[in-house]
Amino acid sequence: MWIAEHVLKIDRPFCYNDDTYGVCDADDTKFYEPYGRFMPRNQCELLELWDLLGIPHKEKKQLSGNPLTIIGIEVDANEMTMTLPAHAKEALIAELRRFIAEPTGKAPSFSYKEFQQFAGGMNAALNVFPLLRPALTNIFARISETYRTFGESSADKQIQCDSTIRSDLNWALKHIRNSKGTRILQDARAWKPEEAGITAYTCSNLKSMVFWYPGLKPSVAYYFDTPSAPPDLEHFLEVLCVTSAFLDAASRQRSSAKIVIYTENIGIVKMFDSFHCSPIYNPLFKAVADSMIQHKHRLRVLHISAKKNIVPNLLLRESVSEARKHVSEIASFKPLDKLLGPLKDNLTGEKMHRGTV
Repeated sequence: MWIAEHVLKIDRPFCYNDDTYGVCDADDTKFYEPYGRFMPRNQCELLELWDLLGIPHKEKKQLSGNPLTIIGIEVDANEMTMTLPAHAKEALIAELRRFIAEPTGKAPSFSYKEFQQFAGGMNAALNVFPLLRPALTNIFARISETYRTFGESSADKQIQCDSTIRSDLNWALKHIRNSKGTRILQDARAWKPEEAGITAYTCSNLKSMVFWYPGLKPSVAYYFDTPSAPPDLEHFLEVLCVTSAFLDAASRQRSSAKIVIYTENIGIVKMFDSFHCSPIYNPLFKAVADSMIQHKHRLRVLHISAKKNIVPNLLLRESVSEARKHVSEIASFKPLDKLLGPLKDNLTGEKMHRGTV
């Protein structure tokens, strides 16, 4: 492939294992004599290289067209979309329904091996549906827990598909049924933070959460007091703060908005970049995914140092007078109840309000 790209100057040749693929204009063809037909120029020149190097190939495997299935994904080069082929999508939906079904009136059980196979197939499908990764969070956790308990004898152990797992799979099923594919250009992250339609800066500790919109007119900051939060929920509060900021920002934008959220925690940046999380955060990531899918919003969560994150840190330190030098309005907010998770019990009886300071 190095020779193809750097010596023969073939435009953007790609390779996955022993599959090669690429893209070119529909009318850019070249006659390939061994097969006696015109082919896309890049494909023809790559075959000529294989011939020169003595690498065997078969005509029936030399495919071209649009759309075209590449390593199990249907790619439409004109619409710039990726999706599962119809038969693969139908098979995935059928498998999801099998795991969700309750034929005996109780939660179904499957062997450890069946769960592994299902998770592997679903994980491959997430190349097309990357925002649906939370659907597997609790399954992977249950598989890991079973292996820690039973080790090599886990293969035939039964794992219950409980209400939490079924809820996650139902959530994924709804989105997959309605999906028309992932738009490559729209979902690409190659856009700059300054292109965002709205930007929020977040910060939290065990006492409160804060997010601030410096670009709004008037500039506004929001806070939520969490006086009863235990120390082990500090990281959860940080993720909840970023999630709340995104959902609030999304509600202020029309569809297809670019949204940037800053956080001081690099670990949270990585979580939102990969959409991989622990079960405790799953409701938060599902809520973010719902908004991004429904409204086609694009989100980037980026890191900022505490030194540069001025206003949120002033409010965390209760330096309201100093914060007012940068902010026109300071108001309280309340996260959605469904997102409070382990925090909900700690806030029972706490006064929750919305107002201005």
